[in-house]
Amino acid sequence: MAFVRISSGNKTCPRCGGVFPKTTKYWHRSNARSDGCFGYCRECSLKEKSSKYSSIKDRARWRIIKTKYNLSQEDFDRMFEGCGGRCMICKKSFSSERRSTTPHIDHDHETGEVRGLLCGPCNSGLGYFKDSPESLREAVRYLEAVIKSSN
Repeated sequence: MAFVRISSGNKTCPRCGGVFPKTTKYWHRSNARSDGCFGYCRECSLKEKSSKYSSIKDRARWRIIKTKYNLSQEDFDRMFEGCGGRCMICKKSFSSERRSTTPHIDHDHETGEVRGLLCGPCNSGLGYFKDSPESLREAVRYLEAVIKSSN
């Protein structure tokens, strides 16, 4: 990628204190500023944008959880501690890095009552079986029969 010189000389970022040439490698362009460069260097701008986005996204997530499940962040934290930070079915540790291992709020679809925290695959599995214990027992019987016959 070719970087374009915005104007001559260097510029100091007021946030990190770094001194960088006025090129598009280090600065975003800004027609509103006399030197043509945005106020903060690219790295600081991206950090600020990322932290703002994640805090907005986080607030929106908790607003949805509160509305949909009537669950506060404190209630969620108590549930998380109560299950030891693990899925209540498969016991895998929760992680924020992969969607399949983030905590999902399991709830009764008819009453809306929150039952616990599950990983994505376990929560989906219950959904596929329509939360029916009898269907799940049939699935276990089927698997046990298939496993016995293959041994």
